[in-house]
Amino acid sequence: MDMDYRAVRTEGYKLIHWIQHPDEEEMYDLRSDPYEMQNLVDDGEAQGVLKALRAELAVLAVEALGLPAVR
Repeated sequence: MDMDYRAVRTEGYKLIHWIQHPDEEEMYDLRSDPYEMQNLVDDGEAQGVLKALRAELAVLAVEALGLPAVR
């Protein structure tokens, strides 16, 4: 919890949320972009995945604090 970012990774995607810069995020399709060169946060077609990853990250952050999270 004492890091500059929070991140969640699934089999296909990675989302990074920067704590010091809350308006900055990075999301990558790890299957088609394994070197994480193309940030998909502003890609209209990726918004569904982005929403799901943000929700999962929120749950993980709550659980990391030792609080019960609703999934």
